[in-house]
Amino acid sequence: MKNIKFILILFIGIIASCQKDDDSDGSPVILSDKNLITSFQINIAGELVSGEINETDKTINFNTEDADLASLVPIIEYSDKASISPAPTVSQNFENEVSYTLIAENGDSNIYRVLVKNISSNTNIFGFQLLIEGKVYDGEVDNTAKTLYAETDNVLDSADIVFSLPEGSTIASVQEDPQNFYLPVEYIVKAENGTTATFTLTAKAYNFFGSNAKLFYSDAIAIASGTGIDLSVPNSSLVLENEQNSYTIQNILTTNSSSYTNGMPFNSLSFRFPENIVTATNYKLKYLIDGEVKTTSIFNVDVLSEDVPVINSINQDSYSWNDILIINGKNLPETISIPSNGSLFIIQNSGNYDLTVNNEKTELRLTLDYHYLFPSYFGRPEAEKTITLYGPNRRIGTTINTVFK
Repeated sequence: MKNIKFILILFIGIIASCQKDDDSDGSPVILSDKNLITSFQINIAGELVSGEINETDKTINFNTEDADLASLVPIIEYSDKASISPAPTVSQNFENEVSYTLIAENGDSNIYRVLVKNISSNTNIFGFQLLIEGKVYDGEVDNTAKTLYAETDNVLDSADIVFSLPEGSTIASVQEDPQNFYLPVEYIVKAENGTTATFTLTAKAYNFFGSNAKLFYSDAIAIASGTGIDLSVPNSSLVLENEQNSYTIQNILTTNSSSYTNGMPFNSLSFRFPENIVTATNYKLKYLIDGEVKTTSIFNVDVLSEDVPVINSINQDSYSWNDILIINGKNLPETISIPSNGSLFIIQNSGNYDLTVNNEKTELRLTLDYHYLFPSYFGRPEAEKTITLYGPNRRIGTTINTVFK
């Protein structure tokens, strides 16, 4: 009987204990729905900077200047009992948008986007190029001296320029378009934060003028012209070469320098070929400074060293209208030129001229009955003129000077 009473009491106690556990506080358990970031800071150059939290569009915004954002560990405060991903202890590259996901205790989630507007004060120019007729010429930049320099082997009339700049910066020419690259050109670089810097561009063009082949006998006086072909520059030289032979031109007769109205330098020079030059049709002229080729002629220089016309003498020291010019020599051609009044008269046997050459090619005769050849026709005093011999295809040969009245 005592055992029955004990079991009954134990059973009632167990039931009472279970009821007490179920109704310990009288209400059900509620999980947190909080999933907010309440503070977000990044350390920039030793200073903690707080982001502006926008709960409407779930963004955290920073405005910085010249900050290194590539690897920063943020300091984040967020709701209790919420979890965050990625972990705040992981460094992030804030140069790009970074997203953080907050998950509340009850599973609700929020995604925050961290946006850093990092404006730059950088006014440097990373690089630039001149673009001319499909060719690209890389320039040199000195960001300390604020200078730009470029060299080309072409004229600059049709040049365009492109720059490589920091993100957010702009550049503009002080001068109006189109820019004249034969003169210094100033450019203003404006950084993203509004800071400005002025650069000065200097461009140098090296170019031989002309594209057609030039034909010479080996004893001719050759003339070349271009821009930047300045033999007064220290350690500059003129070279004539093809794949087989190379000659440094030593016998420079004349040099002239001037400038066009747009500032483009103009250079001309005359020279004699080396006495040992070998016949070839494909020589090129090259202009060098300190051994570096600055430009190469587009045209070929065709030099013939065989059967060269030679002038031994002429019959008078000076000539008047209707005189007869007689040239004695060897391999004399049937064409000559005489300059007059700014023009060059090419003379051969025709209805205007009675130029003749004997069968042995040792004597050339011309009746000087063309008034335009004489300075007196234009009311000018007598002048020395250069008579030039021409071979087939206007190949330029030797010359002789005499006086026309």
